Amino acid sequence: MTTSAEPAGPFYLDKAAPDVFNAMSGVSKLIAASAAEAGISEQLLELVNYRVSQINGCAYCLDIHHAKAVRLGEDPRRLAVVQEWQETEIFDDAESAALELAECITLIPEPAERAEVEDCARAVLGDAGYAAVAWAAIAMNAFNRVSITSHHPVR
Repeated sequence: MTTSAEPAGPFYLDKAAPDVFNAMSGVSKLIAASAAEAGISEQLLELVNYRVSQINGCAYCLDIHHAKAVRLGEDPRRLAVVQEWQETEIFDDAESAALELAECITLIPEPAERAEVEDCARAVLGDAGYAAVAWAAIAMNAFNRVSITSHHPVR
């Protein structure tokens, strides 16, 4: 490994390999379309994106998805407590199932707990809704890693 006397500037993965990032963005658009077909709202997808970004500690993605959720009509009060959504009664069954599934996909608990969460989410969201939320959480985890690795700044 070579070192230089001066620190290098930022290295953004999305800018270094734009075709890869554009492919990821295309997958995100397919997930949104699949979610819409399954009856999963954009607002619920933003709750999932926001919660996954909280867990991963991605400030850049939190900033983006907070703003997008509010633009879509999300109550900032709900975003303020989404980290402890289980302790409130302000999320409906579908939202709770989606948030729990997103947490499960992000944190990857033991197999028995995973199976219980997945079964519950499928029962509440249906197979198509489950698939859409699962893909959204998987994609958001990938986007978080791109932003964290790239040190994307919050401006």
